[in-house]
Amino acid sequence: MSPRVSVEAMLRVPDVLDRVGVSRRTLCRWRADGTFPQALRLGANSIGWPGHVVDEWLANRPPAGAPHP
Repeated sequence: MSPRVSVEAMLRVPDVLDRVGVSRRTLCRWRADGTFPQALRLGANSIGWPGHVVDEWLANRPPAGAPHP
């Protein structure tokens, strides 16, 4: 059984774009190549991320311009 996450704690795409400071295209690219955490399906046409997951990703990502491993 998967843990339940309240809808209030979820960040939708526009919220993530604002918090991370990137374009929709960049977020799509990061999702496709595994750079960004996997989204959760919220409904038939919506996805989201728990806020703490996005915050942890932001805290642990390499600085801009750092070489990729």
